[in-house]
Amino acid sequence: MPPKVSQAPSHPSGIAIRRLRGGARHGAPQSRLQVGPALVKFGAVDRRVKIKINAFAVTVPECVIYQYDVISSDKTTTLPARFNMELFKLLQTDVAPEVFTPRAVYDGRKIAFTVKKLQLNDNRSVEFSVPYGTRQTGLGVTTPRIYKIKLTEAAVVNPQVLQRFIAGKQSQENSVLAVITALNVVVRMEPYLNHPFNIASFFTNTESANVGLGVQLWRGYFQSVRPTWNSMFINIDISTGSMYMPGKLTTILVQMLGRSNATLNERTFIPGPGLTPGDIRKLGRQISGVRVTVRIPGRPDVERVVKKLSLDTAKAIQFTSPKDRPMNVVDHLWRTYNVRLQYPDFICAEVGNGAFIPIELCHIKPGQIMRKQISGEIIKEVRKFSTMEPPDGLRSIKQGLDVLAYGQSEYVRHFGMAVTSPEPLEVDARILAPPVLEYSNKSRQREITPKDGKWNMTDKILFEPKAIPKWSLIIFEVKKHFDNAACVNMTKAFVDACHKFGMYSSSQFRQVGIPTQCMVGHMCCYAQPQYFANVCLKLNVKLGGINLIPWPTSVPALTDVRNPTMIIGADVMHPPPGANDRPSYTAAVEMHVQKGRQEIIEHFQSMCKELIKDYCDYHMVIEKKAQIKPKRIIVYRGETIMHRCLLAVFTDSFRWCFRNPRKKFLILTHDVDAKITFIIVRKRHHIRRKKTETRKALPCGTVVDRGISHPTEFNFYLLSHGGLLGTSRPTHYSVSPDNLQTLMNALCYVYARSTRSVSIPAPVYYADTVCSRANNHFSPDSHLGPDEDWSASSDTGTGTPAEILEKYRKSFMPVHQGQGRKMYFQVG
Repeated sequence: MPPKVSQAPSHPSGIAIRRLRGGARHGAPQSRLQVGPALVKFGAVDRRVKIKINAFAVTVPECVIYQYDVISSDKTTTLPARFNMELFKLLQTDVAPEVFTPRAVYDGRKIAFTVKKLQLNDNRSVEFSVPYGTRQTGLGVTTPRIYKIKLTEAAVVNPQVLQRFIAGKQSQENSVLAVITALNVVVRMEPYLNHPFNIASFFTNTESANVGLGVQLWRGYFQSVRPTWNSMFINIDISTGSMYMPGKLTTILVQMLGRSNATLNERTFIPGPGLTPGDIRKLGRQISGVRVTVRIPGRPDVERVVKKLSLDTAKAIQFTSPKDRPMNVVDHLWRTYNVRLQYPDFICAEVGNGAFIPIELCHIKPGQIMRKQISGEIIKEVRKFSTMEPPDGLRSIKQGLDVLAYGQSEYVRHFGMAVTSPEPLEVDARILAPPVLEYSNKSRQREITPKDGKWNMTDKILFEPKAIPKWSLIIFEVKKHFDNAACVNMTKAFVDACHKFGMYSSSQFRQVGIPTQCMVGHMCCYAQPQYFANVCLKLNVKLGGINLIPWPTSVPALTDVRNPTMIIGADVMHPPPGANDRPSYTAAVEMHVQKGRQEIIEHFQSMCKELIKDYCDYHMVIEKKAQIKPKRIIVYRGETIMHRCLLAVFTDSFRWCFRNPRKKFLILTHDVDAKITFIIVRKRHHIRRKKTETRKALPCGTVVDRGISHPTEFNFYLLSHGGLLGTSRPTHYSVSPDNLQTLMNALCYVYARSTRSVSIPAPVYYADTVCSRANNHFSPDSHLGPDEDWSASSDTGTGTPAEILEKYRKSFMPVHQGQGRKMYFQVG
């Protein structure tokens, strides 16, 4: 039975609330809040254009789909998705082909879908035994290994609920999400069986590049089935996979060392001054989880998974032989396999069963994704490989349809899906006018209308320049690269730039947290005015100044005196891949430490309390006005996985908006009654756009709110910035039902440190910047920053997750109170 929906009255904030009960899996009770507008609205202002989207229309199946939970009997570890897919393929082709006709689809983890109901036992489950590989002791080979796979009936998925949803007749319930999940698993099944893959992309070696440090880049394809008004589409995009270079492990490890003079010789991997324990641990983490082929002359190749690298050499690692005789790895290989090592003093690779294998015998298998953070040393090469101009990218995507082979996929056919046209979707778009920007009335050019998302500082004085009371210059560059003459020239150019923009010296001085500004030595030598202009933009806001403001008529939502508006930017930064014990960092332009990979902002209430207090105090203390309380609050939440972000945002908001008995937005002692709008800002999506009649990129201000937008939520894609490399990526906004597109566009032009429009509104950009500076809140000696190498400290990262989190919280140092309410985070 479908869930019962009761319509609650609208909240004073303007958010519609619906409470859903029932409809849970296996009949379990369920109650949750579903928030969203009852009616989708579209923008109407400004110039209309036609654009092409990297999306292709797809049909919705009509057949009922059966969902099953998939459990492996191997309880000792979580098997990789790649390995699970291989097991499931064997299950359907070799073990029980008569059961899986037509074939099932599997996500590689816990869920499978079929169009034919499986014959189950009384417990609504069925179990299969799948032989795969062999059991191995040390380097020996014994019996085949058996894996148990159990499928349990979970749910019946009816695509009709999806049809009602895209027609606007049903809200986005779990039953709708289940159908969309099933369709995504269907379209990904064929390529995932044949290519390396991650969550939503797969990769081929038809286009590849070696970029150093043992990394090889492969071109790949992202694909995702998405709903829109009255139809479904597949979003296809070009992606880039970071792969391990295949070949001898010793050769790859030399590259990973990243030393300009590193070569493979008899001393390269001998522990000592040239290869410290920290170096070994770092290399070990880089190759942890990689599959290697162990090649011993005269023996069959065996496959192993590397856990880490040993701190001792093959000659030093001792163990007891089956005859109770002490033996090292070198002796064992000689006596058992008649193999004499070329490098007996090299370290070993410790593999999954605890055995130590000399690294010279290991070869990295091709096609393995590197799920580690990419080093900054090769980021430039990665960007170069990933960047494609709009026409080239769209052409590559159309060619990708041949690789995806939807028409040839038996899985797509059996589930009743089909791509209706090989041509990308063409949708309506609008181009918003740029905002007028205002500088000081002392400027020769007070107002400026940006062109193509950019402008310059010629004939302009900052809107509110701050004096630099006293300052010192410290030069860390060697004298031969930065002599006294360069120092004099740089100082003069810097002072001239400050005076030009209104930042004069002052004799007043008071002791506060000292703002600093780093500059690049070789840039200072040439004393380019534009460089120092950019430095002044950062420095002025650090001192509490204002660089520019949008002209009042450009942002009526912010300048309505009857409805004072406050904007809050919030974001979460998670630890890099593989750092599971590290915390996340949250910011509402104030930073906190919280549990790792948690989307909900724990301290959101206290953050907002301080921000609202600052808002009220600013009008009283700085502007010398009567206390003004916000009547509208707009909260920008930085991007994350969409459904998780929606849950996190509304959990954050409900926790401090709907708690009071009078159903008003009363925040602690400030008695604030305000309408609130929550906006999710997504940058890491895969929608790309191109004008239909030209090769040029789309202009700044291009907005799409129909054709690919959500069937029931008010959301849109806005390209507010001009791309410097390749195809500009629009930002995806999910908002409450207010027409805020013009405001969004204007806020992308007021990022303090730039004379170009940026891709996301300044408030959430600032929150992201604050999170990215987490390293600066820890002492260098603590080795706790998010970019720190844990090998630098022997006890860092030890203990329970709660103990590790508490260690981070105690070591976290807040910003000096003298800088906490200024833009101290504007660096670089």
